[in-house]
Amino acid sequence: MRKRKGVYWKWVSTGPYETDVLVVLGGDTCNATEIFRTEMEKAGFELPPFPEAMIDDTTTNGRFFNFHGIRDCGIWFPKIPDNVREIGTVAHESVHVANHTLARCGVHYSVEGMEGAESPNDEPWAYFVGFLVRSILSFANEVRADLTKKKPATKKS
Repeated sequence: MRKRKGVYWKWVSTGPYETDVLVVLGGDTCNATEIFRTEMEKAGFELPPFPEAMIDDTTTNGRFFNFHGIRDCGIWFPKIPDNVREIGTVAHESVHVANHTLARCGVHYSVEGMEGAESPNDEPWAYFVGFLVRSILSFANEVRADLTKKKPATKKS
């Protein structure tokens, strides 16, 4: 876990899917895009400019970051998720990560009744989203623990 000025971030590995997900908690979209760009450049990726609308967005409860052709992706939440609405947003953004990752790996989503679905199977998505939600909420607990640590007393002169 890394932190800077009230913003926390951590890479979550998806194991066999060979995609790493940068999870950013806190701050605003400007902080998140800066962290995402810096972390992706450290990993050797050159990113195109972020759309201004993405950077200036102050209305969102979460954001999925990916660029075509880049394996890794990221998600950002302005708050540490701790209520039903925010946990719902974690699930919502996790579906975007699952779509990005599983499609890149050739896993095709299908459900019964879906046109062209020979063998309906949405289990990979269900398991993957569950894994991501658990990982993100576990990270949120780490951040909460860090925020509640007692600060050492300072000596008064």
